[in-house]
Amino acid sequence: MMFCEFFIEKAPNLRKIRLRTRYNSEAEEHLKQLQLSMEKFGVELVVQFDDDLHDREFRHMFIFRFDNGWLVKIGRGLSYFQKTESFSIGKFNTNLRKCLETSVDIFRMELQR
Repeated sequence: MMFCEFFIEKAPNLRKIRLRTRYNSEAEEHLKQLQLSMEKFGVELVVQFDDDLHDREFRHMFIFRFDNGWLVKIGRGLSYFQKTESFSIGKFNTNLRKCLETSVDIFRMELQR
């Protein structure tokens, strides 16, 4: 959710996000709700379920592919923030939380037209 909110707020030209994930019946319903919510902001969320995503390293990794050729890979996925107590500063604003160790790789891919 925070990922989508961030890009809706910070990337006014964003029109589509493609998500590839393993199937989970509970997550499917939540993703449908998120798709409807994002449509109100003019952003299409395309979800592709792929049960072949079983590699342990890949499963915990989050990859962003941008249409301008940039690729960002976060080793821990989006769960690199330390958890907080319910009534602690940082509960809602992740900018105020400590981070767990992770790797971030940024690549520029050659666009094929």
